[in-house]
Amino acid sequence: MSEDIYWVCVFRVEPINLSKFKAVVRPLVEMTRTESGSMAYEYSVGADQSSIHII
Repeated sequence: MSEDIYWVCVFRVEPINLSKFKAVVRPLVEMTRTESGSMAYEYSVGADQSSIHII
């Protein structure tokens, strides 16, 4: 059994707030990249510009 821990978050933002979301998530991505033991931190935005998946 793997000892890795994965978080999968799915949520929605109003398309008008997408740029605000990106401004908030950018520092989180950068901090996680330097965190010891972190293997990845990714997010994707759906074609509708409102559905967000963070892994």
